[in-house]
Amino acid sequence: MTTETDGYSSHQVQLAADYIASKIKGTPPGTLIILGSGLASLGDELSEPVTVQYEDIPGFASPTVPGHIGELVLGTLSGQSVAVMKGKIFSYEAAGINGMRVPIRCMYKLGVKTLIYSASVGSRLAEAGVGGLVLVSDHINALGTSPLLGKHEPAYGDQFPDMATAYDEALRTTVKSIATKHKIPLPEGVYGAVRGPAFETPAEVRMIRSWGVDVVGMSLVPEALLARQCDMRVVAIANVTNMAVGMTSDPVNHEQTLIGAEKARENLRTILTELMATF
Repeated sequence: MTTETDGYSSHQVQLAADYIASKIKGTPPGTLIILGSGLASLGDELSEPVTVQYEDIPGFASPTVPGHIGELVLGTLSGQSVAVMKGKIFSYEAAGINGMRVPIRCMYKLGVKTLIYSASVGSRLAEAGVGGLVLVSDHINALGTSPLLGKHEPAYGDQFPDMATAYDEALRTTVKSIATKHKIPLPEGVYGAVRGPAFETPAEVRMIRSWGVDVVGMSLVPEALLARQCDMRVVAIANVTNMAVGMTSDPVNHEQTLIGAEKARENLRTILTELMATF
């Protein structure tokens, strides 16, 4: 019988870090950017890129969700050394809740201090429609699990990480300033993480709305927990790919998710490029 803690070892973290380090041409990355559904092309913005397939990195699982390519790109963006993950592993995939443990922790070993995250979401905010962006201010974990379960490994931080300021206030202020400069609408909102892979029912949307959730998705929270345990700064920008069930009569499906990501891509590119220039 498998459990949530199967398929992971700290030895894999070191192997992954060593393998990625062997591919780095210059300065090790100080920032990790994780791109969501349909946003992989943003990784092509890097200068002097080195691309590594997830399947070649020890301990990395390969994504199975359309729009998640499964490539790690090392290079520079706005003069800063970065690592870009084209795609992520969701807790509903075969790797389970531990699918992002090795990627986050090996980046920490390589010296990454900041995580920039993009997540595709359904929105219940009328001012944030399909193709819009929402700056994540906080989250609610409705996954029913956590990547911090199991034996604690002090090398990656406290067993009980403080999540009071999970999404870095200074980074959020900078992102809002960039958005204002370019007249990009960017409301803030609370992200609700659900397990999936089915989209939410109308009753579930009503439930999470009563909790104070503004946007809902199936990712982000595991990576935020892992990153904050490692004392990384985290900033997350959600791209709205559909309105929550009940907001409109439009169907909700993954094809719509990819279309919504396409609409958000250019504004997200502008924000990420200028944000990196501030580091």
